[in-house]
Order: sequence, then structure tokens, then C-alpha cells
Amino acid sequence: MTRLLASLAALAALCVAGCALTTVYTVYRHPVTGDVLACERGRSVSESVGYMTCNETIEERGYVRVATERRRATARVVSDYVTPRPLPEK
Repeated sequence: MTRLLASLAALAALCVAGCALTTVYTVYRHPVTGDVLACERGRSVSESVGYMTCNETIEERGYVRVATERRRATARVVSDYVTPRPLPEK
């Protein structure tokens, strides 16, 4: 029984760690320059507001939404969610 609980705890820890390391990015491409930038989707209310602001900012610059992709999370502070950034490597 103890062995089963230890295995389940280890499996749960791996799942939580894996889920915490990735997030969804909205990917944009500029139609003239071909430059690609992305907005990282957050989980908290303030992160979500930053994400919406990022999307509005990038669209105002003429970028066109081309995809959504799951990648590793790179934002460390709330202001990172506001700023359009290059899409992280897979």
C-alpha cells in the first residue's frame, strides 16, 4: 500500500510540474515584415488582463493572428504578459 501511494504521489508531482511548465501562446505575424511575435496566456486575473492588453497592442501594430500554440511558460512577472515577445522554442 505504501509503495502504491508513493507511486501515485510521484505521478501526481510529474503531472503538476508538466502542467505548470507550459501555457498557450497566441501567435501573430506581421503581413509586411513577416516578423512573428506572441502573447502568453496567464492563469490569474491580472495575467489574463495583461494577455488581453498584449493582444490589443499587437493587433494595433498591424500584426495578424495566425495560430495558438502550447509552449513552455516564460513569463515571470505580470508585465511579461502585457509585452508581445518572440515565441519560445518548442
